[in-house]
Amino acid sequence: EGLICCRKPHLLVAAGGVGKTNMTLELGMRVAKAAITGVDQKFLGLKIPGGRAGNVVIFTAEDDEEDVNNRLYNLFQKSGSMEGEHALYTVPMMNAGGVFNLAEKERGTDNTITSRAWTHWQEKIAEIPNVRLVIIDTLSATMHADENSSLVAKEWFRELAPILEKLGAAVVVTHHVRKPDAKHPIKTEEDMRAATRGSGNLVNSFRATIGI
Repeated sequence: EGLICCRKPHLLVAAGGVGKTNMTLELGMRVAKAAITGVDQKFLGLKIPGGRAGNVVIFTAEDDEEDVNNRLYNLFQKSGSMEGEHALYTVPMMNAGGVFNLAEKERGTDNTITSRAWTHWQEKIAEIPNVRLVIIDTLSATMHADENSSLVAKEWFRELAPILEKLGAAVVVTHHVRKPDAKHPIKTEEDMRAATRGSGNLVNSFRATIGI
């Protein structure tokens, strides 16, 4: 509440190994629990209203099905119950046809179009009732070309429109910061913004960036 909003894209950035995947899985679990139980949940100290939560879909590019299931089991156990698991849909890309880009070049042209894989998964998401959150872990794994290109960033964001506008769900995307620099550690919001990989337009396109 107040941090992640429906119909808006959000970026979660951190260095490798910090725990982005676990954090997004916990977010998904908390939203799913709120949806199933109707009881408010907490994430980063903020309230997830039970009455306004819904189903969650999480795409993981770096963890396979076994890894995701183990992580989720541990998170549910720590939370005290498995309530909410039926409102949480996980798609480990490695076990679902492989990691895919959201966009791709149309054969024989320079036009960028929605990839066949993303078209398929959009249709699958649309079949799930009351989807309130879609998580993509990670941005770089699903980007079709150079993340430093403003045009590529614009093309990639275009592919979120069916989730944001048609379904009205929130989107959270994980991303990496540049390699740590001991001489210039990240201490402020501007430091985090500068350290986030990709073009400035990429960061600017998100409603909010959560830096860890």
